Formats: sequence, structure tokens, C-alpha cells
Amino acid sequence: MARHALRTHEFKVLLRLLQRDPAVRVGSHRDLRRFLHEVHYLLRTGIPWRDLPRRFGYWNSLFRRYRRWCLAGVWERLAAACAEERAQPCRMHLDTTHVRSHPVSVGARRDQGGQAAQAQGRSRGGFGTKLPVLVDAQGGLLSCCRTPRQAHDRPQAEGLLEGV
Repeated sequence: MARHALRTHEFKVLLRLLQRDPAVRVGSHRDLRRFLHEVHYLLRTGIPWRDLPRRFGYWNSLFRRYRRWCLAGVWERLAAACAEERAQPCRMHLDTTHVRSHPVSVGARRDQGGQAAQAQGRSRGGFGTKLPVLVDAQGGLLSCCRTPRQAHDRPQAEGLLEGV
């Protein structure tokens, strides 16, 4: 089995959860499994959409379906349903990563929310964003958010813990 392939039991859990979602048209199980495998491959490897291997078909078709699911909130509902299915974690881990931004990338217009809408902040190291995440003992995502770089971690940790 390929390293990035969905296992049968994983697909069955996802299929059961997706069949309950009214925004998802499941169609054939084979096509759905292929789509989920392609998205899983893309997210695991981190490659750009246009660099997807040809065996997955045309990248834009996959992107459009993925984007429709994003706009419909399918991925958020799927993540929440998977989190509910898991047993309550006995241990949680909080980690924050810093993402640096080029000064040109933080020029958001004020009428569109400005830098606050992009969660861009300026610290002594320059412009950037913090991405605090809360995971369970198995590494499953429990909660995440996006904050300006100069924001302290403690208020974010309290907010992440309240969401669990």
C-alpha cells in the first residue's frame, strides 16, 4: 500500500460521516475514495495544485471540488465529526509556529479589514503570523487559530482550550 493511500477502515469512517452531510453528493464510492486519496496526498506532501501527478487527472477539476467543499464547510464538519468519534484525549499538546511574511504581502486595504483581517503582526523579527494548534496524544487536530506575530501565546492557549 502506498505511503499516502487511505486505508480501508479510514475510508469507511469518512464515508459514513460524509453520507450524513447534506452538502455532499457521495456518488460512486470509488470516485469518492479517489478524490479523498488525492486530497490526502496533496496535503501530506504539500505540493502545489499544478504539480499533482498526472495519474490524479487534471489538477483544476480536483481543485474546484476541493474548493466547493471548503466553501460549503464540509471539511470543518468532517474534522468536527472525526474529533467527536475519537475518545476523549488524556493528554493534549499545544504548539505554535511562526510564519514570516514579506513586507509587500501585508499591504491589505483598510476597507477590507487591513492587517488584522490577515492576522498579520509586526514584531522585532518583522511581519508575520502565528499559528497555534492544539492536538491530542495521537496527533489529531483538536483546535487551531491564526494570530498576529506579536500576540502572546497564553490568551490563544486559553481560547484553544475553550474550544475543546
